[in-house]
Amino acid sequence: MHRVTKIVGDTTRYNALPTYVHDPYRMNRPHHSTTYYGRATDLHHERADLRVDGLAE
Repeated sequence: MHRVTKIVGDTTRYNALPTYVHDPYRMNRPHHSTTYYGRATDLHHERADLRVDGLAE
């Protein structure tokens, strides 16, 4: 592992992950993003409750 500095303030850090998803609208849940990457964007929260599988409750 390597060390990285903590993200503070409005600092932008890009983290590229080689992944493939069939649905380009899909994102991680806010908790997952915060846990692994240190923050969640407004889009994470907007799409948190969106059903992308087309199923109804």
